[in-house]
Parts: sequence; structure tokens; C-alpha cells
Amino acid sequence: MADAAAKLALLKAAFAGAKALVKGFSTGGYVQGSGTGTSDSIPARLSNGESVMTAKATSMFSPILSAFNQLGGGVPIVANNGGSNIGMDMLAAAVARGYQMAPQPVVSVEEINRTQRRVQTIENIGRL
Repeated sequence: MADAAAKLALLKAAFAGAKALVKGFSTGGYVQGSGTGTSDSIPARLSNGESVMTAKATSMFSPILSAFNQLGGGVPIVANNGGSNIGMDMLAAAVARGYQMAPQPVVSVEEINRTQRRVQTIENIGRL
């Protein structure tokens, strides 16, 4: 019985691998199949310039990865990560940190005077 179960598991793995090969991932997407997050049991056909991330990183950052993939013309990445928002939280923290580190804008008196003259000109044209 155990031998039959092992053969069935191998058959399911082969089917999942064949299905992935037929479907392809030219537009990205979430990979599902046999094995664990580190077993390397699903064959992959990759294109020049593509990248691969670990299952853990995909789970952690799936909202961000999904947005990036869609911006690049791909499909949404819907990872089964139990509703984790760690990726979005980290993105929000990184944006906030970057904003705090950005230099404050510097405006010269000359720029202010030029802008005031433009505003006056526009207001004068509006009165004509």
C-alpha cells in the first residue's frame, strides 16, 4: 500500500511539472505543485533576464511582487500567505524612511520673485 502511495505521489508530481511546462510562466504567476518551499521538485523553464525568489520571500512580499509583475505586463501573484501584509508594511516603512531622508527643498529668493511676477502677469491678463 505504501508503495502505491509513493507511486501516486510521483505521478502527481510529474503531472504538476508537466502542467507547469505546458502552461508556462511567461507572464509570471504563483507556482504550485508537489514538494516543499525548498525542495526544488518543480521543473522550471526560465527566460533570459527573469529571476526566481524563494517561497518564503514570495509569501512575505506577494503584494509588492504582484504589483511589480502587473506593472511589467504580467499577471497578479496571489500567494497563499495566510493574509500576511509584511511586504506592504515594509514598503510603507521604506517609503516613510526615504521621505524623512530626502533633502528639504531649497527655493531661492530669485525663484520666488520670478513666480510672483508670473502670478501678477496672469492676474493682469485675467482683468483685461
